[in-house]
Amino acid sequence: MKIIDLLTAALLPAVCQSCRRPLVRGESLLCLRCRAALHNTHFGFGTPEASELRWRLPRELPIGSVTAMSAYTPDCDAARLIKRGKYDDAPRLIEELAGELAARLIAEKRMAGIDALVPVPMHLFKRIRRGYNQAAIIAEVISRRSGVPTVNALRAVRGHSSQTRSSGAAGRAANVSGIFACRHPEAVAGRHLMLVDDIITTGSTLSEACRVLASAGAAAIHIATLAATVKG
Repeated sequence: MKIIDLLTAALLPAVCQSCRRPLVRGESLLCLRCRAALHNTHFGFGTPEASELRWRLPRELPIGSVTAMSAYTPDCDAARLIKRGKYDDAPRLIEELAGELAARLIAEKRMAGIDALVPVPMHLFKRIRRGYNQAAIIAEVISRRSGVPTVNALRAVRGHSSQTRSSGAAGRAANVSGIFACRHPEAVAGRHLMLVDDIITTGSTLSEACRVLASAGAAAIHIATLAATVKG
């Protein structure tokens, strides 16, 4: 930790990274109220939200459960926190959110039968610019909490532009086509995997990752993310 950070921590009270209220004993980064608000939409088995998420992914692939901890809208707490974690050099915030996701996965027994966690990879140049891959951080936290190992079975063979800049389903699919390759087929074939990322939006990026894993022989692919956009 930098000296300036140590001095700031000593002189200023810790505040919630969402609402900015002072934290009390037992709270870390987020106050209890904001932490509870992350779970305001329940993507559990059989819920309309979870079913809608599954429809964003290819029907022909062996995709099982799809879990997202929170709904994602431009002005919601989850969106602000994830953006800060990704773009403001705040990996601790991603770790904190990942801990909440891990608790939900374990409580709902989503980790039962999972052989390995697979983070969605980031292209080398992008990872160097950011300094970390948020999906890898999420997978590492879930692994520590659940005991399920993480396998970096995918690699990003090229970069791609933001999906928000792609027009229509065909444009989004073309934007991500061929961006991933399987680097450890032996760790994929016949196994039940959990693919991990930060957000499900259109599902195009996750669909491409699932296609690569399925082509390598994955028996089943489950998906877990911090948040998901919800169609109104």
